Amino acid sequence: LGKDADTYYRTCDYSKKQYKEFREAHKPLTVLPEAVEYLKGRGISEDIIQKYEVTARTDNNKVLLFPFRDESGALTFIKYRNTDFKKGETKGSKEWCAPGRKPILFGMNHCNPEADNGDLIITEGQIDSLSVAECGIENAVSVPTGAKGFTWVPYCWDFLGRFETLIVFGDHENGHITLLDEMRKRFNGAV
Repeated sequence: LGKDADTYYRTCDYSKKQYKEFREAHKPLTVLPEAVEYLKGRGISEDIIQKYEVTARTDNNKVLLFPFRDESGALTFIKYRNTDFKKGETKGSKEWCAPGRKPILFGMNHCNPEADNGDLIITEGQIDSLSVAECGIENAVSVPTGAKGFTWVPYCWDFLGRFETLIVFGDHENGHITLLDEMRKRFNGAV
């Protein structure tokens, strides 16, 4: 992590930003069969689905719910994904977030900075990070709001600093990895 960025994030006063807290932030979520069925179709095993507590909304089982838990296991952010979304045909968004919640990296609570390799893999999407975890890689997270959304950085700065290497595994769009471009701008280090 670069010193310029470190100074910037340490001197900004993020304590003024108020986020809503979840009433039962440490309560485990119940994984619904609809989420398991959809994610199995994407190559994610039920073990990983259960571990990461990815479920479906009870009021609409076609909408996945991705819980973002911090290192202590507290739920701080939720992202939703419409599994029936068809571009140009479906009203609304493919993905959205619960409003007023603190953005952090998905999967932080499953990472082990003390692991032998000291690497953290950062993906652009939650299913991407689940796929990395499915491959047996312990330290895999995803950004909450895509390649251009970096509101999570001040809340994850100390967490990122516990890893020797940050590996960006982003989407390849228009000839380049968009998340990598933004990470290079914000973090100083080897490419």
